[in-house]
Amino acid sequence: MAHFLTLLQENNLLSTVLRLLLAAVLSLAIGALGEVLDYRLCMTICGLTTMLVCWLTVFLRRRQVQQVLAGRPNAAQPGVPQ
Repeated sequence: MAHFLTLLQENNLLSTVLRLLLAAVLSLAIGALGEVLDYRLCMTICGLTTMLVCWLTVFLRRRQVQQVLAGRPNAAQPGVPQ
């Protein structure tokens, strides 16, 4: 599994293909969900899921972002006025 993740990070083509496959599968899943549920309910579920993924992506990586910014002397640091 670790070898696959390393290969995925190093190979842009493989990463792009996997992302496109995931997008295709998710679009089919959303279409199937839209056939079963009301349109507004389907869009609400998908919107909330997207917001959750974005929130987790941003806020769970704060420590890594701070480490990157710590290496830059002119970068804004949290809690320090500009």
